[in-house]
Amino acid sequence: MGKYDHIPTLTGMDNYHAWQTDIKYVLAAEDLWCHISTETDPSDPLNFTSLKPIPADLTSPTEAEIMAICKWLVDDVKVKGFIHCFLSTPICQLIPENQVMTAQAIWDLIGRHYRRKDLSMQFILHKQLAALCMKDASDTSCYVGEHLSLHCRLLEMGANFSEEESVFQLLTGLPLSSEWRMFKSQLEQ
Repeated sequence: MGKYDHIPTLTGMDNYHAWQTDIKYVLAAEDLWCHISTETDPSDPLNFTSLKPIPADLTSPTEAEIMAICKWLVDDVKVKGFIHCFLSTPICQLIPENQVMTAQAIWDLIGRHYRRKDLSMQFILHKQLAALCMKDASDTSCYVGEHLSLHCRLLEMGANFSEEESVFQLLTGLPLSSEWRMFKSQLEQ
């Protein structure tokens, strides 16, 4: 897939958020996010949902209507194929093998399975936060970004996660080298 090598294969709940974020950005860049989006604000064309065109006269569609329907169907198949490329084998088995199911329906099906907001998911996110460690100074933006992403996900779930806890977790994951120990000790004063 070349330029999409950064997209993780969806393996389960642990990497669902990263997977769906990457897929969303790539589909938006390919002008295909409209096949997944459920937004109805026409002033936001990139997020405006795309519905399969219906001919004015069902018994005799015009050439233009047939072309519009075919283009929509081809684009929807592109989205389904793209999603399928980044699913692990067990997750692929969740998807029924019928051509009737739209890309949006597949997206929703996957989301229902992995977009959990229960206590067990909060526990997993807390564990991921606790395990985060910054390698060195060059890893700073990645480390802080991952930390903020997990923090935001917890808040979206309605979890109690204070700024103090967040700062504590962030500082706990700093490297153990002497300059970082000195930095931590300066903060503790």
